[in-house]
Amino acid sequence: MNVGNESRATLADRVDHWLAALRIDAECVAATQYLEINLTLSCGEFERTVCLGAEDSTAAVIRARIGLSAPGTIWEEILCPVPRPGRNSFGALQRQCSEFHVDADPLDIARALHVLERAFEIAHELEPNQNSDDAQYTTEALSQVTGRHSMVRCKKSSARIFYEHSGTGTPLVMLHTAGSDSRQYLDMLIQPRITDDWSCYAFDMPLHGRSSPSSDWAWGKYRLTMSEYIDWCLAFIEQVVGEPAVVLGCSMGASISIALAATKSDLVKAVVALEAPDKSPGRLNPYLNHPAVNSAEYNSAYVRGLMSPTSPLKKRQYASWVYSQGGPGIYAGDLWFYSEEYNGLDLAPQIDTTRCPVHLLTGAYDYSGSPEATQRLHEAIPGSSLTIMPELGHFPMTEDPARFLKYLAPVLDTLRPGS
Repeated sequence: MNVGNESRATLADRVDHWLAALRIDAECVAATQYLEINLTLSCGEFERTVCLGAEDSTAAVIRARIGLSAPGTIWEEILCPVPRPGRNSFGALQRQCSEFHVDADPLDIARALHVLERAFEIAHELEPNQNSDDAQYTTEALSQVTGRHSMVRCKKSSARIFYEHSGTGTPLVMLHTAGSDSRQYLDMLIQPRITDDWSCYAFDMPLHGRSSPSSDWAWGKYRLTMSEYIDWCLAFIEQVVGEPAVVLGCSMGASISIALAATKSDLVKAVVALEAPDKSPGRLNPYLNHPAVNSAEYNSAYVRGLMSPTSPLKKRQYASWVYSQGGPGIYAGDLWFYSEEYNGLDLAPQIDTTRCPVHLLTGAYDYSGSPEATQRLHEAIPGSSLTIMPELGHFPMTEDPARFLKYLAPVLDTLRPGS
């Protein structure tokens, strides 16, 4: 599409303003202390190049050259204050926009991913943004949550499992995403709308968060399998919760929720699966634990583009920050299950929703467990329910808990005894 002179000038000015903001952004400056990024943006009508980072000349500097090109219409969409799904992040554009092209060595992209994802956040933040972090972490609210350790034994091993608990009523077990831990659910654990009716448990899988490695782990390569994941979940419900529970899981936790529904275990009363795809191939990649890449920085950036641009920035930053603290190779090992082994379409025929109700909730901005992938899973599970959350992304309970609660609460209401 040809753009007139006035439109070209307007777009060029906006790109210049964007790049100027990128150069002084505190997060980008910190992320490029020892990294020099030569970034070129082009759209056919104009081209802009900016050099970012490498402020510390006393250390060895790593240099990365990255070119991004797209038609002017795509750059206009990117610079919208609320871009549509597929235009909201670097990762989304790579996967969902055929007109967006990246010219760079994959290793350079991996090293610069933190800056690239932050750059596309800044593109939206150039416009007035009324988002704020509304969470009220008062002493009174936080005092409702207790953290405990418990020895849990599954079929092949044991581990010291850390979990947080709040509320009273029917047990609700919350399962974290790949490479993360139960901190993702803190905002849910302090919500009276949930805790007044539900006894909530959020636990860290072995090797995650504050849980120990399992007793059979030999400090070698970690690879999570479906069978052992099922064993840990059922062992926790049986030995810690002590009675059948509703399971609420997100992403990897949603995938194992589908597998738990298929086991027909009497310990699982129902599942609420957040961001559950039929399959999610391609998430496992070599840069998650690469010796030439800072995995703490890369892994947190790798999930950042999965969230909604309308979610509060501080919440999005926190959701990705938790990923910077995982053990070496743990995120990649989790993705072996989530991205390589799991196939919801194989599990679907084994699920009886009259015995174990299945509720699927997916954010529109999620390109890992996308709405399309969840729709396919929904169609394969007769009797399941599906809710698409247009304002949310891959981590709804963390990135925008207040908005997410409006979708979750009605689902939980249907699962209360006597409903």
